[in-house]
Amino acid sequence: TYYGVSDIVPAMKALAGDDFAQQFNLDYFEHKAAPRYVIVIKGASLSQNAEKKIHEFFMSKLKGKHHRSLYIPLPADSSDSKVDFTMTPVEAGNQDGSFDQYRKSNRDDILMAHRVPLSKVGHADGLSLGGASDADKGFKEQVTRPEQDRLEKRLNRIVAEFTDMFTMQLNEMSLTDEDKQSQIEERLVRMKIKVPNESREKLGL
Repeated sequence: TYYGVSDIVPAMKALAGDDFAQQFNLDYFEHKAAPRYVIVIKGASLSQNAEKKIHEFFMSKLKGKHHRSLYIPLPADSSDSKVDFTMTPVEAGNQDGSFDQYRKSNRDDILMAHRVPLSKVGHADGLSLGGASDADKGFKEQVTRPEQDRLEKRLNRIVAEFTDMFTMQLNEMSLTDEDKQSQIEERLVRMKIKVPNESREKLGL
């Protein structure tokens, strides 16, 4: 049967951005949390050999090492100028867990594309218990139930080609815990809609 366009398509850029953000953090810690630097030398020029040593140090000897030392021979000060050597970090801010807010935004875009509430992926950022319950109810009524109805119709069309003795019906997502179910059964028995034995069977007793 025709599958159609995947739900993730509207959030493809968020998915790609999240992947790049994770890779950035991996690269950052692979370099032992050392930010990128700019080397500035005033009043002198380094020899080709010194430049080569610095380049080799940053390209091969620094990566993945805990603590490394670099010795750079500088020309002596002259009467006209003083030699000044500085290493300035490009990323001076806090780099621990970079793009944290960006990744949260990407997560929300991906969940929105699939119409999944935040509580369903184990997060409750600013979400109360009542809000989570309402979100779950909306998810069941507006997302899973219509999807199940469509899938049931497709399955039963296939089954009907072979037999008319039965139809398939999917179990619905349950939002009722044991405490809630016992209240429902108590109400049904009290209103004489059910007899006690029916409620016992429903509760597995």
